[in-house]
Amino acid sequence: MSDASGGFTPWRPRVFYRGELPRSETAQVPRRSPADLQRRKKAISLVFVAATSVLVVSFVFMFQAGQVSYVAVQRMTRERLVLERLEGILFSLTDAETGERGYLLTGEAAYLEPYRKATREIGSKLANLRAMALDGSLSLSQVERVARLANEKLSGLKEAIEVRQERGADAGIALVRNGAGKQVMDELRLELGQMQTAAQAAFADDASRAHRARVARTAMYVLAGLLNLGFLVWASQKIRSQMHQMGEESELLERTVEERTAKLREMIAELEQVSYAIVHDMRAPLRAMQAFAYLLETEIIEGRPGERVEHARRIKTAASRLDRLIQGVLMYNQAVLRDLPLKPVDLSKLLPDLIETYPNLDATKAEIRIESSLPTIMGDEALLAQCFSNLLGNAVKFVAPGVRPQVSVRAEVRDHSARIWVEDNGIGIPAQAQTRLFGLFQRLSSEQGGTGVGLAIVRKVTERMGGKVGAESVLGKGSRFWVELQLARP
Repeated sequence: MSDASGGFTPWRPRVFYRGELPRSETAQVPRRSPADLQRRKKAISLVFVAATSVLVVSFVFMFQAGQVSYVAVQRMTRERLVLERLEGILFSLTDAETGERGYLLTGEAAYLEPYRKATREIGSKLANLRAMALDGSLSLSQVERVARLANEKLSGLKEAIEVRQERGADAGIALVRNGAGKQVMDELRLELGQMQTAAQAAFADDASRAHRARVARTAMYVLAGLLNLGFLVWASQKIRSQMHQMGEESELLERTVEERTAKLREMIAELEQVSYAIVHDMRAPLRAMQAFAYLLETEIIEGRPGERVEHARRIKTAASRLDRLIQGVLMYNQAVLRDLPLKPVDLSKLLPDLIETYPNLDATKAEIRIESSLPTIMGDEALLAQCFSNLLGNAVKFVAPGVRPQVSVRAEVRDHSARIWVEDNGIGIPAQAQTRLFGLFQRLSSEQGGTGVGLAIVRKVTERMGGKVGAESVLGKGSRFWVELQLARP
C-alpha cells in the first residue's frame, strides 16, 4: 500500500511470544502480502531503470545534436568554398580588365599578363561553378548567366587589345569608351553579388544551427545530471525509510529484509558508481568532439585549410567511443538488474561454440586450446557467454605487437565447485593495477582501447550467480584469470 504522497505506508510485523495470545484484530498491524512486497521491489527497480533510461536518452540526444552540428559545419565548408570561387572569378576578370587598360594606354605587352592569366584560368573556374551547381550548392541558371557574361567580357577585352595592336591606342580607347564592356561588367558584378548574398545567408543559417545544437547538447547534459541526482536522492531516502520501518520484523522476515536490503544497497552503490563514472568518463569524448569541432569551424570561417580531415576523424572516433561506453553501461545495468534463474550449463559445449562464433577468436588470429574436459555448472547461459567472451576477448587482445595470441582454458574441479582458468601470453598487468582490475571504467591501457566495462561485467555476472573471480599476472609474462562457480548436481 502507498500513502497519499506516493510513499509506502509504515507497518510493523506481528510477533507472538511463547504463551502470548493474539490481541483483537483492531489492534493488529496488517501483514504485507508477497504481492505487496513484489510490487514494492518492482517500484524501486523501475526507479533505477528510469534513472538509467534518462541518462541513455540524454546521451543519445547529445550525440544526435553533435551530428547536427557536424553536418552544419560541413555545409558551412561548402558554402565558404562557393564564396571563395565566386570571388575568384570576379578578381580574375577585374585583373584582366586592369591589364587590358594598362596595355591600351602604354602599348607595353607586360600589362597583358593578368589578362592572359585570367584567360587561362577562367575556364576551370567556371567548370568548378558548374560542378557545384550540379550538387545543389548553386543555381545552374545563375551559373550559366555568369559563364555567358564572363566569356562576353573576355571577348570584349580581346577585341579591344586586337584593335590597339592593329589600329593604335586611340582606336582601342575609343572602343572601350563606348560603354559596352562596362555594362557587361556591371551585370556580372550584380549576378555574382546576388549569388554571394545567397551563399552568405546560407552560411549564417548553418552557423546558427551549429550553435543551437551545441547549446542544446550542453543544456541536456546539465538537465540529465540534475534529474539523475534527484532520482538517486529520492530513492535513497525511500530505501532508508523502509529499512527503518522494517527493523522489528520476525526472525524469518528479518532475514529476508536483510537479504533484500543488501541487494538494494548494492544496487544503489552500483548505480551511484555508474552515474559518477558516466559523468566523469563520458565527458572526455564529448570534450574532444567539442574541441575539434571548434577547431574545424574556426579553420573554415578563417579560410585556412588546416587539418580538417584529421579533426573530422577525431570527432568520429570520440563519437564511436561514446557509443561503446553507452553500450557497455547498458550491458552492465542488465547484469545488475536482471533476475537470474540458475540452470545447469555445459561448459564443454558453451566454450567451443563461443570460440567458433566470435570473429576475434578465430583460429587464424589466435590459438585457443581447451586443455581439459569442462564441467557442467549452475548459471545463466546468456550471461556466462558474455562473461567468457569478455575474458577470451581480452586474452587475445592485450598482446605485444607481432606476437600471436596463445590462450589455454582448463578446469579445476573441487568439492562442490569448479574453477575455470583462462591463461594467456599477453603483456601482463602491473601489480599496482591489479587491485582495481574488476572495477567499472578501469582502463589499464589507453593504447589498447576499450571502455573499462568488460571485466566489471565479468565480476558482476559471476557474483550474481554465487561465484567468485580473480586474476594472477606478471608484467610482460601474461595473465591467468579464473572464474569459480557451483557445480551442477547430478
